[in-house]
Amino acid sequence: VCLILAYFLTWKGWGQRDKRRDIALGFASRIASWATMAVIVAILGFMMDPGSWAERRSFWSGVLNPI
Repeated sequence: VCLILAYFLTWKGWGQRDKRRDIALGFASRIASWATMAVIVAILGFMMDPGSWAERRSFWSGVLNPI
């Protein structure tokens, strides 16, 4: 949300320098959105089927489950 707000608030400048900053903020928000999606999907996947976490009790076996 902070990156989207920064992107919106810096949009007024149309110079070449400002355009580079807007593109950089756009890429940063794209990467942050993807990371957020990966965390949410991992949590939901664990909640639906914990996989082999019950036997191993390791973080990666809970996150990287068959679902």
